[in-house]
Amino acid sequence: MDLRVYEGLFQFNQEMDQALESLNLIEKLELASPEGILFLLRFLRSNDEREQQVNYQALTFAFAGTLVFSAAIGLFQSFGFHPLSWLGIPPLMIILWSVGLILYSWRYRKRKQQVLEGKKLPELFRKPSVNFGQLADDGLAYSKRNKRSYRTDVPRFASLKEWFGSEPVEEPTPREIEYKLAKAAEKEKWAPSTFNHYRSLMSLGYRPGILNRKVATNPARSVTHRREDNNRVRFLTEEEEKKLRKIVQTKWALHVPELDLAINTGLRKGSQYGLTWDMVDWTSRMLNISRTKYDEAVHVPLNDAAVAALKAVFKRGNGRGRVFRSSKTGEALENARHWFDAAVAEAKLKNFHWHDLRHTFASRLRLKGAPLENIVDLLGHKGLTMTRRYAHLGPNRLHEVVSLLKATDTVSDTEQTAISPTVVQVSVN
Repeated sequence: MDLRVYEGLFQFNQEMDQALESLNLIEKLELASPEGILFLLRFLRSNDEREQQVNYQALTFAFAGTLVFSAAIGLFQSFGFHPLSWLGIPPLMIILWSVGLILYSWRYRKRKQQVLEGKKLPELFRKPSVNFGQLADDGLAYSKRNKRSYRTDVPRFASLKEWFGSEPVEEPTPREIEYKLAKAAEKEKWAPSTFNHYRSLMSLGYRPGILNRKVATNPARSVTHRREDNNRVRFLTEEEEKKLRKIVQTKWALHVPELDLAINTGLRKGSQYGLTWDMVDWTSRMLNISRTKYDEAVHVPLNDAAVAALKAVFKRGNGRGRVFRSSKTGEALENARHWFDAAVAEAKLKNFHWHDLRHTFASRLRLKGAPLENIVDLLGHKGLTMTRRYAHLGPNRLHEVVSLLKATDTVSDTEQTAISPTVVQVSVN
């Protein structure tokens, strides 16, 4: 008989009477045949998706009925009566059926959860295996379409693929992800913000996977977000700038204009290395950047030093496309890491990063008395919240406020009257 008929026997329905009715079909379907026995064993070992629809109460009731039926047959056999021979059902089938129901009832709840999670399904029903490398490719494609930081996302996604790429997407746990990122952070001496960027990118990889039903959950979302110190202000002193500039001029002279432009405009790294020549307005001495970190246009005025830096770069190229390019390959530069980090290390500048050139620009303006409102516009901040970190560097009118109090207004009580201590006597009865 076609095995599909046997398979239909085990499609337990949610209705109790249908589960019981299947017990009565044993004789009709000749389940005692070798094909039926093999199918029963194969079914007991499988994790079919139909387990999601099995009614647990009906299954338990059928199991109990089978045990009662088996006990009754055993009782008859003890008196010499063999009803199984009359029914045409060998004892082996009753044993297999009972054992199967016992195992199935015991494993049902665990197996149902595994099926709902898409785990341990038979190969026929299992979704194609997806590893994190595939999710990373989807995330990178999303980044290319929607993010300005795509160029910096490329090497970071490459690192994530190296660490997690071969693993099935269901395997990494939040603890494992955090451990690997923390290990890399310790080795590479990441700032908390860098750790958070990698965490966000990994989460970005899972997001399209969930939308495309390649994965059910996003474990990266449960990784603890590290606290960032946004109030940190580290800027170059005049002495430090002299040391750094001397080293850059000696070993990386072609990159001096990049350093000058950063110090004199306060551009973010992504904005500076994303500059194209059509953004430069030589007549108005202005950089017109159409899209920044906050997806807003920024117009940056150029002082003499910034104009000189751009002219030096302009003479080396053809004035088209990206401003900063490799002198060896002609390809656009994405960052200054290949020379800046080495120059900072040689100058022995502690705790100094490229973004601190932006702090240097803002801090020097504030030290020369520039209002915070003007610095907000130059930096492209949305409000004063981020810019207030530079407030203490400039003229502070709070000194004028507290000086309104004269010495005669702040004479203490001890100078006016002699206070004698009060003694309190307590009598104990």
